[in-house]
Amino acid sequence: MILLVEDNDEDHVAFERALADAEVQRPLHRCKNGDEALAYLARCDQPGARHSPALPALIVLDLNLPGSDGREVLGRLKQDPRLRAIPVVIVTTSSNPRDVYACYDRGANSYMVKSIDFVRFQRDVIFMIDYWFRASLLPATVEKYNQQYNEP
Repeated sequence: MILLVEDNDEDHVAFERALADAEVQRPLHRCKNGDEALAYLARCDQPGARHSPALPALIVLDLNLPGSDGREVLGRLKQDPRLRAIPVVIVTTSSNPRDVYACYDRGANSYMVKSIDFVRFQRDVIFMIDYWFRASLLPATVEKYNQQYNEP
């Protein structure tokens, strides 16, 4: 599952369209702000809970969010032992070097600038999904991989 933390409805729809074009069947859960994302993640994989969602395999995080912004959310994710191994890709309009350095310093796994051109944005999302779900082995998918390929 992919967790998209994005407050802009148009960017959310564009991401969904690009994800569909990537032909990777991954459920997408959207949170509209940082506080909602942190609350959602706190409910994930709770032992004994009846309706506890699974932790996401990938978090796509906008920086400029209402409430707790993406920088704060990223810092809290990477300080939490339960969440720190989940890859976080920053997808934002900012190409400010201070933002780039601050995100990598806080543990971002990738930083992508949103293109205003949908075709380019779509290409970038497809590339990101291909990398994280086809070329990389993620903590959330390692057991399935080992079962599929009979590895210990």
